[in-house]
Parts: sequence; C-alpha cells; structure tokens
Amino acid sequence: MKVYLSGAIEAATSQEGEWRNELKLWLKSTLEHDSIDPVKTSQSLIQKENAEEFRKWKTSDPDRFKGFIRKIINQDISAVLDDSDYIICNWTDGVKEGAGTQGEITVAYLHEIPVYLVYQKDISTLSSWIIGCVTEIFPDFESLKNFLTNEFGQ
Repeated sequence: MKVYLSGAIEAATSQEGEWRNELKLWLKSTLEHDSIDPVKTSQSLIQKENAEEFRKWKTSDPDRFKGFIRKIINQDISAVLDDSDYIICNWTDGVKEGAGTQGEITVAYLHEIPVYLVYQKDISTLSSWIIGCVTEIFPDFESLKNFLTNEFGQ
C-alpha cells in the first residue's frame, strides 16, 4: 500500500511540516505502507530543473514560473491518481493560503481514492467542500493511527 501525504507546503510553518516525517516512519514500521511526500518530490524536481530560485520567478519571469509550477502540479496529481492507495491530509492554517491540498483532495474524491483528514479544530470551521470530499475526519493523529491500525493492521 502507498499513501500520499497531503497538507500545507508553501505556507507551512516548521511545526506543520514535521508531521510527514513522523507519520512516514509510523506508516512503514506499523503498517508496512510506503508514503509519497510531495515536499521531497518537489525538492527533487527543483534540483533536477535547476530551479532553486523559482519563487523569485513569480514576479521576475511569470511565464517561467507558471511553467515550472505546472510541472509540480502534474507531478503531484499523477502521484495522487497513479501511485496512491489512499491520502492522509493534515488540514492546518497553512493549507488555507495555498490551493494544492484542496486540489489533491478534490481529485482524490473524483477518482474514489479514500482521504483521511486530520483536523485539530472545531469541525464547524472546516470547509463544507472539504467535508464532502473526505472519507473520514480525525481530531488528531492518534485517532487516525488507531483507525489505520484497525483498517490495515495485520
């Protein structure tokens, strides 16, 4: 099994970014599931394309910026559709400043790929669209891990 780890990247705080590394280790050691970390796959693409300064292109070379961002988008959507058995999404404040996570969840819903969302705030503040797209919502990672262990544990 392979899981795509969706969540804030562009506007993520360092605290919001650590969850992927921790969960990746847990998924492998507990469930023997591999994971796709879009932070790492994007970093690989940045290095491959010599695009370390791509964020500056947003204003200095908008066409170049758009072309490169489209490569990241295509890579991420392909990973969701072609390589993932399910999605784990960490919905934090940083997600609201981007659009990739919303897109990934919507594409997964459209293609009937299960999405397990962690939302550590009052559910009444979560987007109705997102609620409609996800399979299950968990208040914390421990609840998610318990569910995944029951669902996929051996």
